[in-house]
Amino acid sequence: MKTKRKTLLIKWFLSYLFILVIPIFLSIGIYAYSLQITKGQANKMNDALMSSVKVGVDNHINEINKLFKRIALDLDVQSATIIKGKFTAKEQLTLYHLVNSLKNLNIVDDFIEDIFIYFNNTGTVSSVNGNMSGELFYHLYYENSEYDFTEFQELMKENYNRGVIPVHKLNGENVLLFTMTTLQSNFGIDSGTIVITINMRSLQKTINNMKWDDSLKIFILNSNNEIVDNTEDNLQDSELEYEKISEGDYFYKKVNNKRYMVSSTQSDYINWKYICMTPDALLEKNAKSIRYFSLVGLFLCIFMGSYFSYFLAKSNYNPLQGIIDLFRKQGNWATNTEQNEYRWLMEEAQHIFKERSDTNRILWNNSKVLKDYYIFRLLEYPFDKENGPVEYNKFNLKLNANYNVVVLFPIIPLEEQKKEDISFEESLSLYKFVVANIFSEIAVDHFNVEIADIGDMVAAIINLPSNTLEMVELLKETIYNLEQKIESFDFQVVSAIGTIELQLEGIHGSYLAAREAAEYIQLLNTDIILYDDIKNLQSKYYYPIEIEQKVINAIKVGDSSAAAGYIFKVLDTNYNENNIAIDMRKCLIFDMLGTLMKGTDLIGCGDILTTIDITRKLSAKLPLSEIKDRFGEIVNEICTNILDKLSENESNNQLSNRVKEFIDKNYQDPDLNISLTGLHFDITPAYISTLFKKQTGDSLLEYINSVRVKEAQKLLEQGISVVDTSQKVGFRNSGAFIRVFKKQTGVTPGQLRKTI
Repeated sequence: MKTKRKTLLIKWFLSYLFILVIPIFLSIGIYAYSLQITKGQANKMNDALMSSVKVGVDNHINEINKLFKRIALDLDVQSATIIKGKFTAKEQLTLYHLVNSLKNLNIVDDFIEDIFIYFNNTGTVSSVNGNMSGELFYHLYYENSEYDFTEFQELMKENYNRGVIPVHKLNGENVLLFTMTTLQSNFGIDSGTIVITINMRSLQKTINNMKWDDSLKIFILNSNNEIVDNTEDNLQDSELEYEKISEGDYFYKKVNNKRYMVSSTQSDYINWKYICMTPDALLEKNAKSIRYFSLVGLFLCIFMGSYFSYFLAKSNYNPLQGIIDLFRKQGNWATNTEQNEYRWLMEEAQHIFKERSDTNRILWNNSKVLKDYYIFRLLEYPFDKENGPVEYNKFNLKLNANYNVVVLFPIIPLEEQKKEDISFEESLSLYKFVVANIFSEIAVDHFNVEIADIGDMVAAIINLPSNTLEMVELLKETIYNLEQKIESFDFQVVSAIGTIELQLEGIHGSYLAAREAAEYIQLLNTDIILYDDIKNLQSKYYYPIEIEQKVINAIKVGDSSAAAGYIFKVLDTNYNENNIAIDMRKCLIFDMLGTLMKGTDLIGCGDILTTIDITRKLSAKLPLSEIKDRFGEIVNEICTNILDKLSENESNNQLSNRVKEFIDKNYQDPDLNISLTGLHFDITPAYISTLFKKQTGDSLLEYINSVRVKEAQKLLEQGISVVDTSQKVGFRNSGAFIRVFKKQTGVTPGQLRKTI
């Protein structure tokens, strides 16, 4: 690097010399403005003092306001305010509890001397000293020459909202009574007054401890132009006017032939102004000291500064020269020969810092990807007890407590997104980022949390100190806070909570439980799903063979209303009454779809189902109402196709109709079978059976049995025995009759008779 020789060294030396010249020209100004500067500093000190006084006193007043609220909302206070006449035993107990509550409140702040409540309905007082009549309380604790008991009683009955009453007791103590009316009765009369007493000595001591000089006068002025706390006895209320004193203004006032600078600040909680009066002599004294030291310093600068200017310039330049040499050895970038040393160093440093920042960003991104992948493996695969701890320590995960639970947050689009055809997938990464960051900020106050993305969900491993119900409730409360904070976004999140497991080995099991709980999101219609709530659901379902047979029979004749009714009844029983698990719901749906397939196959219309996309229309995760609707659509479509095919074949059913007429007339003949029927129509048994099934969908033997069973039902309903019925409908023995009857109806003849 070739730069102008030691450019900065010359500039620094000239700058130091110029600095030495400046004080000479400014010396007159320093003398002239020293007093004003001193006064400005005094004003700042007074402002700080007033701020301290304000904070110190206002903090106590704020505590008093909080106590007012706590006492007014106390159930014992509210109960006591409505008491009239003599006290019952229960009311005496209430007053006893109230006194204990007041004692506990009174010890919180040493600033507070006493707390009592005056009840207008009974004329009694509850205080930290016990329950007593108002008159006795007045004479024992608050008797003074300004208010007799009657006046004191009237003061207590007035309506207050943070009022302040000064009282000068006969024993010489001065106190302030902070008052607030509690509640109002139905007659419009205030039911009671809460009073919190502070001692003037404590107030004066608080203020005196804040003075930075004993000559300062600090006091409090209320809106009635009265001095609440006067640390100086020679000040009169009339000497200052409340309305004319503005916060932040400074003015001078003469008191007892002494001139004072007056400053003030307004209380945030009460109509008080804190006043500080600084003697003018104190300000001038500090100004003289400043002028003296300024003059001495000016001459020292002139005589000694010239020598040190060059010495300091040279000393400061030497480290810079070393840095320049270091950069010159390492730098490989072209430079402008007109640049000074600082500008050249800045460009070199910016280049190095940029490279370092880029490198750090790449390293951070890579480490985050690796960490997310490791968390994914912790969730998806069992923990390797041998090699797992070594790999775990590489990623500095904060899972040091004994228990872990996995929470999954599936991201779900709002209905508005679905209607407006908004691309949800494009915003999914942003939504997961929002959920992960907000949940981390909320949960960090209570748990250690590690978060990773898994598909369309955010997975969080929550590290718990204990496996208790309180921990679960705290976790649920944290999730509720997350849901409230994302209400303003255009998506919603549902939480699936797994089981609480021990150590790192249990994370995989908790994750599997959370995945199973997530399958119930649409079914349970809730924001938080705990695996413990769904693990005990029924593991079997209700679908008897009798109802299945009825569905098949309804499908065979194209009765969609009856078939759907049977299916809806089974669904209601399993979903609403038995509350079966989701795996069982899947099995039930497939079982019922199998029933529909059986019905279409038996009538020879199995090809109908090839035109219906059943798997798309049905899912165990859908709500019950949607499953019913979709089953209804499928059944209606099947029955419509069956009725159409039956209508097409009706013209070709002359032979089958003649066969049915023959069977209807001869079903009582025990010898009636396929061979006898074929012989009657002069057709081979195999051909007539094939032709009959093609035209009707039923086998010939099944039709013969169905006619016999229908007639048997009529006879059984008339009270005829099972044996006689079997003979009358064409069965040679009752065993064959019972077997065929149960296959057709789902119950035995004997069971049917019991229901009649």
